[in-house]
Amino acid sequence: SQPLSQPLGILGGQGKATVTFALTPSSAPSLTGTTIWHSVVVFDLVGGFAPDFASNAVPAALVP
Repeated sequence: SQPLSQPLGILGGQGKATVTFALTPSSAPSLTGTTIWHSVVVFDLVGGFAPDFASNAVPAALVP
């Protein structure tokens, strides 16, 4: 199974979507406390799937 479920989504009326990042119990325990960086890219589905917006990257800590 992949750690990132539903990496693509459609924004709702408030401009929000949800993505989940989950590691399996068999993942390396040494990953606990690791910081990963996440950003968002919005594509214009009407304009030929061209990138329309990109966010700044933000940190996320992996916790047990």
